[in-house]
Amino acid sequence: MKAEILSDEQISRTFTDCHAIYDGHVVFTKKEIPAGSGKWAYFHGDRYVDKCELIWLPTNLNKLARETARRLVGKKIDVIVGPEKGAISLATLVAIHLTEMQDSALLPAWGEVAACFSEKVGTEKMEIKRVFAEHIRNNPGCNVWICEDIGNSGSSARKTVIAARELGANVVGVSFLGVRRLITSDDMDGVPVEWLIMIKGLMWPEDECALCKRDGVGSVSLTVGKGEDFLKRKEVSK
Repeated sequence: MKAEILSDEQISRTFTDCHAIYDGHVVFTKKEIPAGSGKWAYFHGDRYVDKCELIWLPTNLNKLARETARRLVGKKIDVIVGPEKGAISLATLVAIHLTEMQDSALLPAWGEVAACFSEKVGTEKMEIKRVFAEHIRNNPGCNVWICEDIGNSGSSARKTVIAARELGANVVGVSFLGVRRLITSDDMDGVPVEWLIMIKGLMWPEDECALCKRDGVGSVSLTVGKGEDFLKRKEVSK
């Protein structure tokens, strides 16, 4: 099945139409930048992507999943893995679309592209668990593609690459719906990286935040991001 090609403008409009882009003073969750460095810190920024808004109306997520799948046609992929939680439904949609678009000769022996998810274990690791782990172990060398929603550092995707390899899978690539910074194959432990859109915005280590210096720490958003946690750390009320 031949899929419609989404232009960069259409992809960008999908994000804005569903109100997934928030402009303002945002506190991010603690991040490992670069991915795999072991260096974790808090960061602030002037733009936030609310992945929950992408999921809320499935038609929007489905458009982006279909475009992701279209770009994977011709690659031998057996399993799509989505890091929890935002990419769980994404992985399923990409697997459905890729099965419909792919030449039957490139589909896995069981007849369709499979989908599963990785789970956080503590703060340092992702694992593929449950029956998903058993299926992958029983098919050593199966080709896995990681589909993530938004990449800030790419840490969750990188950890999912490692988790899949631990089960004997061959990880052939990683894709993001959107990234906030350049993420390379080095960040993904040597695996090729793709994305639909680069979401431009500024980001600073928490102690160097230009918005805190200009507008004060109380200017952080309490609607999106981790502003409330930040204010508690700073013992500031708002």
